[in-house]
Amino acid sequence: MVLNSPYDGGKDMAISPQIMEFARQCIRAMFHSAQAFWGVPQTRLVVTNAWGTSHAQWGHLIVLHAAYKDHRLRPYVPAHELLHLTTRVRQFLVSVAHPSSALADDIRILDYATDASGVREDVSALSRRGSLVGSRGGSGGGAGSSFGSNGSDMGGHVRV
Repeated sequence: MVLNSPYDGGKDMAISPQIMEFARQCIRAMFHSAQAFWGVPQTRLVVTNAWGTSHAQWGHLIVLHAAYKDHRLRPYVPAHELLHLTTRVRQFLVSVAHPSSALADDIRILDYATDASGVREDVSALSRRGSLVGSRGGSGGGAGSSFGSNGSDMGGHVRV
């Protein structure tokens, strides 16, 4: 929190329609940006900066999970798409991370954000109901990362 700021977490702060439209556009752009490499053949991904690429995708997901938790932004973040994107990006992170790298920490943080957003439970509930609309507000959650810092299970237990 910024000192002397009237911001209280914005729980019930009114947001103008123009700002909401900008938020919607940004959210869609984050989805598209994180999916940019999905058309690349699975044989061997050639990027000049795999760390930067994967960290950027991770950053988009952290913001998308935060947007999913906000009741005003949630309509712009489809739960199924968010969970699918989380799965794909997490798998990419696991494929390039070393156990002692910052990307290993990114994986643990992503696992925590996924649990905290409640998206996994929402998608499960939607699947059980056969509905396309979620109604939950996120749950608290533990980290629950399956990525071990000693490398013994790097990618072996990809949750999500």
